[in-house]
Amino acid sequence: MTEDRPVGAREAARRRVRAALAGAARTLVAENGYDDTTIEMIAERAGVSRRTFFRHFETKDAVLLHFYDELGDEIAAKILDQGDDVPAWIAVANAFAVIEEFLSLATDRVAHSQLARIIDDSPRLHAARNHRRRHNVERAARALLERESRAGREMSPLIASAVAGSAFSCLYSAEKVYLHDASADATDTFVTVATGLFEQIGLAQAYSLASAEAQG
Repeated sequence: MTEDRPVGAREAARRRVRAALAGAARTLVAENGYDDTTIEMIAERAGVSRRTFFRHFETKDAVLLHFYDELGDEIAAKILDQGDDVPAWIAVANAFAVIEEFLSLATDRVAHSQLARIIDDSPRLHAARNHRRRHNVERAARALLERESRAGREMSPLIASAVAGSAFSCLYSAEKVYLHDASADATDTFVTVATGLFEQIGLAQAYSLASAEAQG
């Protein structure tokens, strides 16, 4: 991932090691399966010691799910980078473009697809992923509030949470497609889902207005 904001040398090195370990874990799990991938194998593939692994991650699960931590960081940063004239929902949607960077290599897409299947089949990993997803929605909502405040606009935490939550719901619905279909484009799939959501909201609004007029 490219860095839009300057970071110190120590932090940059820490991020590189964590990214290398996470990438090695995804690739090895795709090649060997979850049970046959060990922490020692991950450390060796990343070119670090077992001790270094445990300085960055407590468990194999944590390194496998680090993708969602990275994604949350990137999305929150991209939301803040959007121009003040961009509507809040669009700012979140635009931030999702970072997913294409994560999936830019075919090998990465295969590894992510395999990992998604493993997570779906494991109640423990599934619960851990959902925890990270909820955390990412909260981070995005906080970024929206900061952005709106910067622009001199008011937005309640409730609305920020709803905006972020609806956008992420579209993302996670799209994820079920583009992580399991190599021909599917992540951005196009997200736009299709979001467009369908807005159409349904429009229909609901029209129905509510018609009902109110009929009763009045």
